[in-house]
Amino acid sequence: MVNIFSSLRTSTTITGTQPSIFEVWYPDNLATSLTSASKFCLKILAHFKGSNYSKIHNNFDELYLLFNAVLNLFFLKQYGASFFEHFYGIKRIVSTKGTIPSSNLDIGRSLGQLILLPYLKEKIASWKEQLAYQTPANQNKWKRLLLRFWPYIEKILAVLGALFQILYLFNYSSIHSPDLLIAGVHYEKYSDIDLKLLESNRILFSGNGIGARFLNLVFSILSKFGKVLSFGMVAVQVAQYVASNTSNETMMSIINPGVGGKRNGPVDFPVKKLTERDTFQLSEKQCPLCLKSRKNDTVLSVSGYIFCFTCIYGYVTKHGQCPVTSTPATNNNLVRLYSN
Repeated sequence: MVNIFSSLRTSTTITGTQPSIFEVWYPDNLATSLTSASKFCLKILAHFKGSNYSKIHNNFDELYLLFNAVLNLFFLKQYGASFFEHFYGIKRIVSTKGTIPSSNLDIGRSLGQLILLPYLKEKIASWKEQLAYQTPANQNKWKRLLLRFWPYIEKILAVLGALFQILYLFNYSSIHSPDLLIAGVHYEKYSDIDLKLLESNRILFSGNGIGARFLNLVFSILSKFGKVLSFGMVAVQVAQYVASNTSNETMMSIINPGVGGKRNGPVDFPVKKLTERDTFQLSEKQCPLCLKSRKNDTVLSVSGYIFCFTCIYGYVTKHGQCPVTSTPATNNNLVRLYSN
């Protein structure tokens, strides 16, 4: 196998230029933007294209975990950086070796920090929110301990993160986040030599055999996909802005002109089951069950719809499903929303 690994490994034994605090923020922010934008786009597709996209949306975290793992494994092996780090011209340096990650252990640690750690944080936070709405009778000892101590753990992690960033800003630390301790790496910018090597070394596997050609084709596709995805980052930023700044009613009126804000005809509670398209006719603050202005906003996590707490609690208790999508649900899937 012929790639840029050995050349990059040699070129990084000399300490390179450390990125600024703003440059090390960019990869994380862009990764968050891509995740949020992808969820938003899938939610729109799920509304218009039915159950197939709904299943993808409901299992988004696991599917994105797999996609992210494959993409970053390729970039770590070829460029010594994650996709987003490579996008901003940053490489990873194993602190104990002074080289880019080369062994399976080094790459595995970086993948764990890049992929598994954010996934576990998200799942624990989601689980904690669900536990908060369970009755004490349904909570065992470990659940109560999590509810009690997790806020303190989050505060400690936030303080540690801020401390590392301050130390990094004043050049007292080579890492800006405690997460990088798991990977055992720090960041450096690509040098001029690195950039020339990245440009000149394109053939990954030598030989004319079918296996070598197939592997070259696979890695070529991944490399080109990475370039296409790079150009798509502008679209990602736009989608994230739209998702965070546009109300559901406004967005649906743009996509589906002529949509009104109220449902015609008499309404009894519980109302006749609304289709997902019917929900687009509701105003931003209407509950899909009572069709009145919502009180005590509560989201049903299995579908993402927001209801009055009393409405959805009674419906799920009686029917065991989402009133809009018919997705199976329990009261543990109810998440109360609070606003300042």
